[in-house]
Amino acid sequence: MSIWDTLKTPFNMIDSFLHPERGYEEAQKRIQEAQARSEGFQRPFMEAGTNQIGRLTSAQDALMNPEELQKKWESGYTMSPHAQQLQKEAITSGNNAASSMGLMGSSTALNNVQNSATNIMNADRDAYMKDLMQKYMTGIGIGQNQFNVGAQTAGAMGNQAQSYGEDIAQMDFGKTNAPGDQMGKIMSMIINEMMNKGVGGGGTAGATAAGANAANAGLNWGG
Repeated sequence: MSIWDTLKTPFNMIDSFLHPERGYEEAQKRIQEAQARSEGFQRPFMEAGTNQIGRLTSAQDALMNPEELQKKWESGYTMSPHAQQLQKEAITSGNNAASSMGLMGSSTALNNVQNSATNIMNADRDAYMKDLMQKYMTGIGIGQNQFNVGAQTAGAMGNQAQSYGEDIAQMDFGKTNAPGDQMGKIMSMIINEMMNKGVGGGGTAGATAAGANAANAGLNWGG
């Protein structure tokens, strides 16, 4: 152990005695560091939730006008390869049936083939629209979950900020009043010592008067 390590504890005691406010300053630093770490952990969740507000509002506006939403989605529809294959098979099957019955080229046969092809396309478009809506609502659900987590995090951060403010205010109050409190303790120790020894031959009364004068002098010095 070095000489500095041996002397460090007495020096720290003296420094703490001469500067009682430093303990509050160190405590304040620790509170600020803890608050910064806590905010660093929570802020990404709060920001992710905040970012969903505009998206959820836009989604709500779109759902409140379903006709426009449907037109928008239908404009992007193209028949799936599976439906195209089904149409070809239906047309071939319908023509073969009409030919076997000697109705090839008749309006009845053509209508049957056309209706089959149309029904296949409509079913495919309905499946396309339902798939889009399912994905759309899934996206809204994910956004709602993120918003809820963000809102809860924001509430927790608000409570922590209030508690943090109260803690810092207490540290500031203690730091400001620490020198005066320390001087008051010193004056109290002096008064007690003087009263125990009966300073000035005046007994307890003389000690009390001397102590009061010393206390007033100390308060005036500290103020």
